[in-house]
Amino acid sequence: MDRAAMLNYVKKYGSLIAFLAIEVLLFVALNLANYGIIYRYLGFFLALALLPFPLLVNKQNDWLDFIGLVAPLFVFGLFMVLSPLYRLLEDALGNIAIVLGLISFVTMGYSLSKNPDFKIEKALLALFIGLAVLLGISFLITMYRYAPFYVLNYADKVIYYDGEVYYLAEEAKWLYAFSIKEVNLDHFGLYSVVAASALGGLLFVPRKTKTQEYLPWLLVGVLGVLTIALLPNLNVIKYLLVPLALVAIIRFYPRKPLALKILKIVLYVLGGIAFVAVILFVMKAFGGGAIQTFFANNAILNKIYNNSRVYSFTYVLGQSIEYPFGGLYDIYNSSVSIVETTNSFVFDALYQGGFFAFFGILGFLLVSILSLVRYYKESKDSPVVKGLIISFVTAYFFYSAFNYQYVQMVHEHDLVYKSPFASDLLLLLAVFLIGYTFTPKKAQPIVAK
Repeated sequence: MDRAAMLNYVKKYGSLIAFLAIEVLLFVALNLANYGIIYRYLGFFLALALLPFPLLVNKQNDWLDFIGLVAPLFVFGLFMVLSPLYRLLEDALGNIAIVLGLISFVTMGYSLSKNPDFKIEKALLALFIGLAVLLGISFLITMYRYAPFYVLNYADKVIYYDGEVYYLAEEAKWLYAFSIKEVNLDHFGLYSVVAASALGGLLFVPRKTKTQEYLPWLLVGVLGVLTIALLPNLNVIKYLLVPLALVAIIRFYPRKPLALKILKIVLYVLGGIAFVAVILFVMKAFGGGAIQTFFANNAILNKIYNNSRVYSFTYVLGQSIEYPFGGLYDIYNSSVSIVETTNSFVFDALYQGGFFAFFGILGFLLVSILSLVRYYKESKDSPVVKGLIISFVTAYFFYSAFNYQYVQMVHEHDLVYKSPFASDLLLLLAVFLIGYTFTPKKAQPIVAK
């Protein structure tokens, strides 16, 4: 297709493709009928249809920078589906869809940022409304079944289901396709947090803005907060505070030279602490008996590195040499049980997909963070849009870094449903936004829609 044909194609089909992409985002956010595989293939065809948009405006360096974003994501997806885990969970078409979905949604976002007919505000509205509808229906069913504050009121109450005992305070109702399932509170909480993250965008609303202009974000954010407060599911609050604190710092931190100098010093100090923590973490993972004794005998190090959460991280890292392509269930076996997940998408990638998947997702996140910084500085999008995107992406990845639920269901007969991070539909929404915000080094600012 020559340039004249592409120009005609863009002019003729730009608004139609933008509309279809927004519809797909809505369906993904709703998890409509649980047709994840279909949405991934739809994303692939839409990504192909959108290629003329960046082809018309990109320079060679722009493509090279974009490949730097896509390549590690592709490596992550590829080695996850080649791992022992996906050979059990998915068939060939499903595995292909996982990889194509990740690449297609990040490419969709990137290409749509070049489409003058695409309005990011409409896409965000579809995304957050979809999440709100799914969360809202599940919340209403949960309240109808258990009543407000049931986590406290029924703390010691049990039910018997198919001969098994379940604690009411450890589950919530969830709309799964066209049926209702019982999920654990942490899975429910993920949707509460990403919905409530919409409040981060409101920090950027100008004072004299009419209420109706930001009312959708307010309603979605309030719904997220209500679902946390009325269960209550207070354990997830810390995952919401981090993205809101980040956008609050971005919004209100003074730009005066002294304040920026102090911020720079604080970041250097935090970076130094993080570097030391990582070194100690690696020592704990690969150290021999003397190192393990040293950590166990030091009260501070023992509390930090030998708690149940961090212990699983160090154990998985320590065993990764033996299982470079992932070990599935065999790699982590504590003294009391075999564990299927570390509850961290980062270490699950190492545990389930091996070294390449692990470094792939880390590389993707690093490039994404640098790109988001450039996007915030250079983009002509409204501050509210920037706040919504940064808050959502931060909330999703921060929550998933420490509390991702590979096993979401609680009833025995539903435990066959597994959800590795690479298969998560929310991940498609996150990579879409990362693709949209991708800003190459020394790139021209994204044109306001």
